[in-house]
Amino acid sequence: MQSTPKKILITCLTFGSLSMALFTVSCKSEKSALVQNSENSAVAEASPEARIDSAKLLRMIREKNAEIAGYQPSAKRDFDLLHTELDLAFDWSNQAVIGRAKLKLTPYFYPQKELVLDAKDFEVGAIYLLNGEAQSKLNYRYDEKQLRIYLPELFNSKDTIQVEINYIAFPDRNSGSGSEAITDTKGLYFIDPLDTIPGKPTMIWTQGETEHNSKWFPTIDKPNERFTQLFKLTVPDSMVSISNGVLVKQEKLENGLRKDYWEMKLPHAPYLAAIAVGNFGKVEAKWKNIPLGYYVEKGFEKGAAMVFENTPEMIGLFEEKLGVDFPWPKYDQIVVRDFVSGAMENTTASIFMEELRLDEREAIDSEWDYIIAHELFHQWFGDLVTAESWANLTLNEAFA
Repeated sequence: MQSTPKKILITCLTFGSLSMALFTVSCKSEKSALVQNSENSAVAEASPEARIDSAKLLRMIREKNAEIAGYQPSAKRDFDLLHTELDLAFDWSNQAVIGRAKLKLTPYFYPQKELVLDAKDFEVGAIYLLNGEAQSKLNYRYDEKQLRIYLPELFNSKDTIQVEINYIAFPDRNSGSGSEAITDTKGLYFIDPLDTIPGKPTMIWTQGETEHNSKWFPTIDKPNERFTQLFKLTVPDSMVSISNGVLVKQEKLENGLRKDYWEMKLPHAPYLAAIAVGNFGKVEAKWKNIPLGYYVEKGFEKGAAMVFENTPEMIGLFEEKLGVDFPWPKYDQIVVRDFVSGAMENTTASIFMEELRLDEREAIDSEWDYIIAHELFHQWFGDLVTAESWANLTLNEAFA
């Protein structure tokens, strides 16, 4: 300790129930900090720094408690979700998703005998552990929010397991208002599903940020998770489907239905998974070897070609600035009705609000480049590089 006097600020923090004590004392090596001669005591009494402002202290404690309560740390990882395969059909009249999910996982570090998945407002059917062609039925508990699956043995980090979950999801159940940026929490939306509103198209679209994709498929709905995916979508043969990745197969079914296979070979976060289904027209463009698609209601294709016409130039600019080529196999931009935000940067498939649905004359005055550039830049910052926890979501948005 130095011989010259110095002021010491002692801060005592106890997290959980925060207590804070602030003391200012004068310290000398030759004398006890608590025993002063009369001259030093008089100086200490006269010094404003030696007095504690209790009102200010309480305010600081409340502010710090609020700050800690609002912090969202990185989610604890018990399993690593490697791959998600969904086989989905849609009950338009009941606004329900009929699903079969096959999830491939491995324990993240410690051995595990229970698998907990996010699955909100489902009716859960049979769950199986798959081993090649063989399957064994698994027991589970379900509280309408999380699905706790009991595995038959302890698996360690060298093991890979595959589970199959049969379910029906009801996005409308327990949905409600979201945040200022995202106004609803259904995750998946049926727009005029029975075609009863004149002038309004029938469609489905999704919005997963922050943890709303678990309203329509079971997953580990956290931003520090990554998986590849194969989505099989059964849709009316008259409609178009769009999802992440590449359309690898289309299978004609009976009763005017078709099954589309969308494959995503590069891993991404669960909240970035997306689908859209509707009577869309498509405008095709290209940047180098990257196919671009602009999807909009039929009759608005010429307007979409003008609204999104600067997309290739934007990609080129961002590649040059970042030194990283566009990281995904394609990029689609879809304009939908009644979107609950301005737009959402789903990997390879950004979805936009209906204000971008303009005819050819209206598109002359289109001023939507700022939002198009914003969602496009998210394909690098947000999708390729993702915030580890929702506490850092502002980084995604600030970069874009």
